[in-house]
Amino acid sequence: MKRTRRFFMAGLPAAAVLVHARMAGAAPRIGPSTSARPTTRRPTARPRAAKATKLDRTTARLAKTHVIRPAHTRGVVCDTGVSAKLRRVKLGRTLRKIDTTPKLDVGAFGPALHAKLAQSVQGYAWQLRRGGAVVHNGLWEWGRSPVNGGQGWTMDTRMHIASVSKLMTAMAMVHKLRGANRNLNDRIFDDLPKYWNLGAKTKDITFRQLLNHTAGFRVPGSATDFSTMKSKIAEGVASTHGKYAYENVNFALCRVLIPVLHGWINKTDTHGDATDTIWDVRSTTRFREYCNKYIFAPSGVPEVGFKPAGGDALAYNATGGGSGWDSGDLTTVSGGAGFRMSVSEVLDVMGTFRRSGTIVPTSEVDSFLNKSLGIDQRIETPAGRLYNKNGAWGPGDGRLEQSVAVFLPKDMELCLFVNSEIITGGSKVSLRQTVTDTYLANLR
Repeated sequence: MKRTRRFFMAGLPAAAVLVHARMAGAAPRIGPSTSARPTTRRPTARPRAAKATKLDRTTARLAKTHVIRPAHTRGVVCDTGVSAKLRRVKLGRTLRKIDTTPKLDVGAFGPALHAKLAQSVQGYAWQLRRGGAVVHNGLWEWGRSPVNGGQGWTMDTRMHIASVSKLMTAMAMVHKLRGANRNLNDRIFDDLPKYWNLGAKTKDITFRQLLNHTAGFRVPGSATDFSTMKSKIAEGVASTHGKYAYENVNFALCRVLIPVLHGWINKTDTHGDATDTIWDVRSTTRFREYCNKYIFAPSGVPEVGFKPAGGDALAYNATGGGSGWDSGDLTTVSGGAGFRMSVSEVLDVMGTFRRSGTIVPTSEVDSFLNKSLGIDQRIETPAGRLYNKNGAWGPGDGRLEQSVAVFLPKDMELCLFVNSEIITGGSKVSLRQTVTDTYLANLR
């Protein structure tokens, strides 16, 4: 099938639309750019069986068909973070020389980023904001190719944001800790399900260690289902506690801890043979409700969940050939992944977090980022400090959902979605590194 390339890029105050057709055929209609919405002591042995907790009808119904580790969540390729030595990188001058530091040339940055991506991906959507206001948009090609209905990318196209979900989970976890008069250095064991067995040194794991990947868990394949969490807590972290290793299970545990801390689930609840299943259903449901109420709604973002909708972007090969891949219902991997959002919605949350004080006090935002809570890298650039979070999720056949969220210097934020691998010269290229390199190359 013939493919038509589509590209839209706008910089404020002037806007420019560029359309590039490499082959014949009509491109999907491109609408006008949109502005941002307003920014707004536990025994180590299993305790005696307790009386089963009474269930509400909705939970009982969902539990009948619930699968703790569905087949479509197994064997996926996902983001693996960065190595320990790349978590904090220093390049050139630091924030102490802010008065003499360069600024991003926005007009040059957009075309430069497009040039690196356009011939190497299926499609993309990205937006750059300053102080919550849109300063640049970039759209290219299809969110869903003509084979799958022909839907071009927009700023409101939702996609699975993969590990960028960790940033959202970290915000929710810190918000809940503040509300419960707890802190990051508190230990997590007393807020885990009481029927779980505790392995060596699991009593020493803190909330901070979950959010910066130093709890000590090691999970082949980075599974995050309820059974894996339970088994890893029982296995313990005797030789690895306090050592960095990027693991999804750290953030998956937050989806259990938040509802317990909020009082929505009693840690002593049991349900006979169905205890694991009931806990999984209730904790994922309540975790989603908490994030929507306290993170997304205050940011002006409508209901966010883990199940795909008809208009969501699909994952493709970089060449764009073949049918797209739908990652499916990701409820059972939520916390470390799973949220489905748009570029605009991710930026709305980032802006609310950074400037509104409704998620955390604005005086604590820098501390949150500097502690690498839900963040991959902290980079000292010539223009100031940059923080990024990357995400990737795919079936392992070249089709891939990718996203990156970046807190930039000068009160700027960027979010970029790509629905394929980036293939340049026959080699895979990092989305996070592409954005970072392009940013650094366009400082003036």
